[in-house]
Amino acid sequence: MIIFHAPPNITCYILLNLYVQSDYSDVYYESLEHMHSVHPYALEILAFPFDHPSISIEECRDAIEASEKKKGRKIHVMEPIEINGPKTHPVFKYLKNLFDLEEMDPNFAHVFFVTPDGNKFELHYGATYNALKQFVDHHVSGDFAEIGEPGNFAEL
Repeated sequence: MIIFHAPPNITCYILLNLYVQSDYSDVYYESLEHMHSVHPYALEILAFPFDHPSISIEECRDAIEASEKKKGRKIHVMEPIEINGPKTHPVFKYLKNLFDLEEMDPNFAHVFFVTPDGNKFELHYGATYNALKQFVDHHVSGDFAEIGEPGNFAEL
């Protein structure tokens, strides 16, 4: 079970994996920052970057790593992780097991909404910014009710 030590006003956590890209990583982080600024006291965002197996970022790795370590962010950009294979990050091992996923497709983000008590989880695949914002608005204003496609929701 994932247990978060959250302030009492936090409504949900968003955990997402996103592959590292030279041109778009900073823009994506900025869009997540904006989303957090709309609900700063009810939402925590944890972004887990990973290296896409077929995209080379060697020529811009320093710039990407500097972006990931940028001070003053309101979201939490974690250290780069593995999402598949024997070195899969423990959080993603747990989430993959919870949703019965053998592998995570590296071609798009997996967005997990998690209640602070760690009892409800919701999974969305490759959500656009607008779709993600709708999910956030729903969960922050609601009570993390069951929504989405069957099989995308888990409760412990």
